[in-house]
Amino acid sequence: MQKIIENLVQTSLKGDLDEKAVECFKELRQACVREDEAESFNRFAERIKRLFKEGSTEPFFEMLK
Repeated sequence: MQKIIENLVQTSLKGDLDEKAVECFKELRQACVREDEAESFNRFAERIKRLFKEGSTEPFFEMLK
């Protein structure tokens, strides 16, 4: 799921896939909570922040916040 989220954001044209990526992010979080994988999710969230908080992917990051 992490790779899918990253791919959606990176291949999005003018944010057309951002909402779908956010929904996947929410589902991933819920799955990590159910599976007691909070640390794994937190590491991924930090990676998303580093990768997408600036530049053309900033609107996605703003939606996530």
